[in-house]
Amino acid sequence: MRASHKSTASGHDPSWHVDRHVGRRLRARRLALGLTQQQMAGLIGVTYQQAQKYEIGVNRMTAERLFTVAQALGVNVDYFFEWPDGKPPAIEGQTSDELVPILAAIARDHPEIIRAVMRTIASTGRS
Repeated sequence: MRASHKSTASGHDPSWHVDRHVGRRLRARRLALGLTQQQMAGLIGVTYQQAQKYEIGVNRMTAERLFTVAQALGVNVDYFFEWPDGKPPAIEGQTSDELVPILAAIARDHPEIIRAVMRTIASTGRS
């Protein structure tokens, strides 16, 4: 199944912000290790074009791919969900009633991501 973003009135699925953040963290780690996109792509078993799409957040990584990337880059999965101030930015225009189904879908389909995020939140001492 191909992961894609569903458009909203603003033009982006609210999770797009998270996908972009994960991509930025992926790029930062790749650069810190001195890897090219081609080298990283080889490590995770995708084309460099696909690696590039992951980095810019155009394509969403499956939980399995995210785990593979984390292993290849020598980090835990929660590395990709670390935010500068310890919490993700508010998603503009989204009420809690609109976010509940999104979070429920993530919890149902990718419980390991929720566990990683919860560990990150717990380790920051913020709620």
